[in-house]
Amino acid sequence: METITASDTIVEVLKRCPTARQIFDRHGLKGCGGEHGVTESLDFFARVHEADLDSLLRDLNVELSNPSPEPYVFKESLADYIYRRFFKAGIAVVLSVGALWGAVNLLQIALAHRLLQPDLVNAIHAHAHAMIFGWVGLFVMGFAYQSFPRFKYTMLWRPDLANLTLFLMLGGILVQVAAEMVTPVNLRPSLGALAATAEFLAIALFLLIIVQTARQSMEPRSAYEPFIFTALGWFLVQAVSSDAFFFLKVTAADDVERIRRIALFDGPLRDIQLFGFAALIIAGVSQRFVRAREARAPAFAPDPRSDERQPGS
Repeated sequence: METITASDTIVEVLKRCPTARQIFDRHGLKGCGGEHGVTESLDFFARVHEADLDSLLRDLNVELSNPSPEPYVFKESLADYIYRRFFKAGIAVVLSVGALWGAVNLLQIALAHRLLQPDLVNAIHAHAHAMIFGWVGLFVMGFAYQSFPRFKYTMLWRPDLANLTLFLMLGGILVQVAAEMVTPVNLRPSLGALAATAEFLAIALFLLIIVQTARQSMEPRSAYEPFIFTALGWFLVQAVSSDAFFFLKVTAADDVERIRRIALFDGPLRDIQLFGFAALIIAGVSQRFVRAREARAPAFAPDPRSDERQPGS
């Protein structure tokens, strides 16, 4: 009789038994991978979602041998695909005002043979802002909306608000770039305030959604969660710090004072962004995904008789 094994992929299982989708959802898949699932082996799926592999295989084989009479109709909700919008937006940012603009800035520095160029400061900071908020920020938000509910065996709280955070963040990034680069300098504080408001609302709503998602879960706290929530706290702190940094620059009396303020505050801000936010997010996700290696027996087990003295020795 045909059976499902740990090496089978989710796609293969769903082809053989479409009603098995409800089994996967019960064990933590919950819409992930779309209608046809993901090309992960059942063993890998169980490890990532911390599901009981034996229980999963047992339930799947019961379903395979005796499928449910009611057909399972997959309905993809906003919570199932919202992360794709964040990933696509993040890629669009990095391919435009992110990494591409950074490369242009580096080229200008190289052609001028001079590292310190006051005329390039605004462009460099606009690029840096886009990378932190658009590349790192949007990817973290999209990943959190997709994965965190499944980590906690629950549903994303208020997907409509989650969708709103995308437009708030994108709008804030674009307005902030304009605030850095616009020629009439008297417009910069107003544009900066507008960008700061949009980005702060986006991040505050994001934190609220993740906290509420965690609160509605019945799962116990895990070791990775302090890393995640601490990183998200720094996400909000760096947003406020970035806004303060911008206003310190635009309110400087002259270029000398502006450079002095940049030298004083730029380093601490980047530390908050890279170590407080990005590094802690990486540490938290690693705590969730990277498992301790199982203890293995030595390749060559010692012979218990090796210490016995042989005849004639």
